[in-house]
Amino acid sequence: MRTLFSFILILVFTGSNLFAQTNQQAAKTNLTVKLDLSKVQYPLEKAYISYYNSSTKVRFTDSALIQQPNGTVSFRFQLDEPLLAQLRVVPDRKGDTSRKSRMVNARDVYSIYLEPGNVTVTANDSLSNSTVIGSPSHTEYLYLKKELAAYDAANNALYAQYSEARKNKDKASADNI
Repeated sequence: MRTLFSFILILVFTGSNLFAQTNQQAAKTNLTVKLDLSKVQYPLEKAYISYYNSSTKVRFTDSALIQQPNGTVSFRFQLDEPLLAQLRVVPDRKGDTSRKSRMVNARDVYSIYLEPGNVTVTANDSLSNSTVIGSPSHTEYLYLKKELAAYDAANNALYAQYSEARKNKDKASADNI
């Protein structure tokens, strides 16, 4: 009888501790990212969100199974400042373990600037073609990417020249570029 009472006491204490920890974590979250994948035409299994916090020097990664049939996922966490994060989805391969099936496709990745608040990401036909609502930092990020795109052709040409010089072991030309 005494052991049963001790066991119940431990259970009640542990349960209340877990409940208190869950409430503390919920109170500390200041960002909710809702991912709507309902318009994606191929089956998806899992979604990942990942970012690097430069102040704490820690990489954060979280994953969630995609809720079927509506294709939604939600992530909640604490952010101290706006930062660049990567969203990635994993297609449902139905047991295909080949190397080709594990390769990441560009359509399944999206970079997003996050900040505290409620952010909704709606994939139009793939994750890479998404619309973001609720993150003014992301709007600025898209503007900056658009302005920098003018330099992409010149940068790619220089990189091709540099790669060719390195391939030919022409150190003088590579250093000149």
